[in-house]
Amino acid sequence: MAAMTETMTQSFAIPKALPPANYGANAVANAAGLVTGALDMGILRRAMGIVNVGVTVGASCTVTATFLASNSSNTLCTGLWSAITNGPTISPTANMVGTIEIRADQMPSGTRYLMLLCNPICASFFGATLVGDVSAHKPASAYSANTSFLTQNTSNL
Repeated sequence: MAAMTETMTQSFAIPKALPPANYGANAVANAAGLVTGALDMGILRRAMGIVNVGVTVGASCTVTATFLASNSSNTLCTGLWSAITNGPTISPTANMVGTIEIRADQMPSGTRYLMLLCNPICASFFGATLVGDVSAHKPASAYSANTSFLTQNTSNL
């Protein structure tokens, strides 16, 4: 059996996450919704978006999550980002966790960067994380957010 030298923490890239907070209905950030990213899918081969929804206002309230793609890593310029046609979408309700995944070969032609977009249809307490995996360059954690947004630790055993 081969020895594993890479920890799970090292194998994942986690760009700046959307921290858990109370967000208003149809909250807008960067004129496109609440986003986290961007991941360079030219380096990473798979990505997963995770949305953890807590309390919501309204019986049928959801937080819709989908992916955005661009050929620019500039996350502040919404004109460069567009939804991925026929891409995965989830809409978890109160006290649910939802995930969506995409592979690099499913990205639209001419795009390289990926962001996770969340849009609550009513006031909601939630957080979201975009995780990249299967990196062409090791460790993938080199592409993670800085320590003001992300803290990690592994066992010393």
